[in-house]
Amino acid sequence: MPIDILDFHFSKAADLYRLEVFRRDKPELLARAELNFPRAYLSTFDLGQLDFDAKDPAARLDRITAFGSRLYQKVFTADVARVWSEHKEASEFSVLCIRIASDASELESIPWETLFDGEDFIATGARSTVSRLPRDVQPLSVLPAVPAPLRMLALISSPLDLPDHSRLQMEREQEILLEAINDPSGQGRLRADFEEEAKLEILESSLETPYQILHFSGHGISPAAGGGLLLEDARGNSRPTSVPEVMHSLQRGERSLRLVVLSGCQTARTLEIAGLRDMARGLLRRGIPAVIAMQFSISDKAGLKFAEVFYSRIAAGRPVELAIHAARRTLMLSDDFYLKADALAPVLLVANGDCLQTTQDTHSPTVGTPELDLGFFLPLAQLSHAFYGRRSEYRQVRDAILHRNQRAVIVHGIGGVGKTALISQIAKRLRPRFQGVYTFDCSSGTLAPETIMIELHNYFEALGVTALEKLLFRGLKPDVLANYLSQLVSQWSLLLIFDNFETQLERAADSFRIRDEGLRTFIATLVKATATRSHFLFTSRYWFDLDERRLGTIESLHLQDLSRPEALSLMQKLPRLREASHEEKLRSLQFLVVILTRLLRLIGTANIGRWIRC
Repeated sequence: MPIDILDFHFSKAADLYRLEVFRRDKPELLARAELNFPRAYLSTFDLGQLDFDAKDPAARLDRITAFGSRLYQKVFTADVARVWSEHKEASEFSVLCIRIASDASELESIPWETLFDGEDFIATGARSTVSRLPRDVQPLSVLPAVPAPLRMLALISSPLDLPDHSRLQMEREQEILLEAINDPSGQGRLRADFEEEAKLEILESSLETPYQILHFSGHGISPAAGGGLLLEDARGNSRPTSVPEVMHSLQRGERSLRLVVLSGCQTARTLEIAGLRDMARGLLRRGIPAVIAMQFSISDKAGLKFAEVFYSRIAAGRPVELAIHAARRTLMLSDDFYLKADALAPVLLVANGDCLQTTQDTHSPTVGTPELDLGFFLPLAQLSHAFYGRRSEYRQVRDAILHRNQRAVIVHGIGGVGKTALISQIAKRLRPRFQGVYTFDCSSGTLAPETIMIELHNYFEALGVTALEKLLFRGLKPDVLANYLSQLVSQWSLLLIFDNFETQLERAADSFRIRDEGLRTFIATLVKATATRSHFLFTSRYWFDLDERRLGTIESLHLQDLSRPEALSLMQKLPRLREASHEEKLRSLQFLVVILTRLLRLIGTANIGRWIRC
């Protein structure tokens, strides 16, 4: 669909403001007006009345409509209204672009997307929408297409120290983005990588990969506090990050980024446009063609629906203006007043709406023999529900392996607490960091060094590596086998997982140790001799001593119950509990805690794990 853009240029003229109307890339002045904006249009208090209202969304929509109607009457003088009407009649799709000069920057705070002509909001009209572009940023000419598929980095910030009501539904947002990406109309044009640890160093390292889209979901910092984004520190807690800090980190991706989306999709306390104006303009000045931010707080449901519609259109190859228009209009046409009121929250600042066009694949798709992927072998039971919670525990394991270079991590806790589910998630998340992931399920019986060598030989042989073959069936001592194996796994980057390792343990005084002396020697030697590249992960009901505490590079993680927010999130997926009220869920959780506590007292910790698994 062809797009025609009408530019509304605003500048300061003595005590008034001057509006000049041009057709994009045409020097002819079409209309001019002198305008006076009363204090109410620029008042933080008055504009705050248009923000998210959980109690009465219908009244909020009425306030937005009334404000937009007054704004339209103020801006659209007779000449301006005539030019806009003629432009719409002659165009298949019209974009009204607000362009504000630096001497009139106070007008940036006005929610121009609320312009209401008496019948429709221009931003959500059947054949019109609203965008913005600062006067000191020039429209970009035709950009070279990027190789398909488009790549998106989704950076999700949900610090662990936030109160429950401010936490993001991270899993749900990932599902929405994946659904949009996999929409049949997208034909594989968009691929997403998710990063749930919103730290500056991770952002910078991630942007070493050439991404075209950066999607940030999280909280913004109010203008009174300096503006910026709420990211995370090394422990996963809140780290207020200023606009200059964020801008400096984003320099890594400037050459490839075409679109930055600053979204608070999952929470009622989201990004504040007043705190992001400098960031959005700064990104445009650095050559990034399009930025989207939220000027109002929006509901969870609206944020998810916006992402779903917007990214499905981007995946289908639509220009950014048409994609955001489709998302806004979907919200506005809903029967839900929350969605209607949130339709005008997204703000698009764009210098070139065709910035995400990709090169066409000239080769017809062929179906052949699929390539065998032996880099990821994880024989773990399929989970009946998606993985929830355990963000703090995941980070502890990840940091131990990737950042503190711990050679091994032992995850221990009672049966049924979720150890296997956690390592499944860890393996999936860390898979890109390793050349291979291999899991030994120890629940089937006694493990022996020779068995481990045979399984790994079969694995490596399928990859064309036969270095272990000469060591098999020769009766070599466990420590000799382990030293040979460590030489190989020190050259590769592998994550070796031993699941349900409690079957290989015995009690020794007040702790546990590996029962078989040969296996104990083999495992301890292997971990000790593998100083780089490869790492080991054990799950067990009990903590155990690998080598009488002489190995100092081993992390221990005691896995306990889910936190209350995590447990409540899981309840949303359980058929009998998802329809229950919040109070009923809390009562159910409290009842379950009481029952389990009494059972622990009656039959002991050693048996409660077995009972839960049943």
